[in-house]
Amino acid sequence: MWYTCPMRQIISQRTYRAMYRLLDRVSPIDGDCGRLCGSICCTIDNAPEIPKSSDNILLQDIEDVNKHNHYKMSDDVTANRDIATAEEDEQVLGIYLYPGEESLFASGTPDFLFEAEDAEEYEYPDSWTGSIWFAHCLCAPHCNRATRPLQCRFYPAAPHINKRGELTLIWFPGAAAGADEVPYQCPLIEQRRPLNRDFLQATYTVCRHLMRDPQIYDLFLFDSAWRREDPDFDEDAMRIFPY
Repeated sequence: MWYTCPMRQIISQRTYRAMYRLLDRVSPIDGDCGRLCGSICCTIDNAPEIPKSSDNILLQDIEDVNKHNHYKMSDDVTANRDIATAEEDEQVLGIYLYPGEESLFASGTPDFLFEAEDAEEYEYPDSWTGSIWFAHCLCAPHCNRATRPLQCRFYPAAPHINKRGELTLIWFPGAAAGADEVPYQCPLIEQRRPLNRDFLQATYTVCRHLMRDPQIYDLFLFDSAWRREDPDFDEDAMRIFPY
């Protein structure tokens, strides 16, 4: 069971399941894109050395953006795979969940180790209070694709609200792309490979539904404004949908 105070759940578990089902039907490209890069977005084997701070390892420069990540690494894989806090042992890659998304995993899963953190300890909008959840991958890159969190399903796209207030999908800002949010290079992003329209349409539809939660809408605004602070970030050049 969840033992900390979660954030308010606006989007129902039923709606989250529907989002998962919709995204289960689509893929960024035809075939397995992991063959292009050795599934680098799911593993850390080829990632550069990452600085360590306290008991946690974060995938960014510690001083500037370590609390504004989509990805996080903890040091622990424990016997309790349902819920745990970071201690010391093996490094596992993880990703944060949207408010209420953790309800899909309340009965436990062998695929993730869940870590709760106080939202106020990270750079999130003021409306984010209570616990945020990080799902640390235990079986990457050979995961059960039906249980992937939404952040994984969106990649290599990311929701972004432009300066005109429009919801768009952009290339996920990564290494060498401006407003770096991950330390590796995705071939799809670097080569600007065309993504399947049904994937983009489904991802955009899900993001529009997510925005009905004021907390998630605030997050989209917050992340978008943060990206624009990077002088190398060009939101129009990064836009991939709508065309």
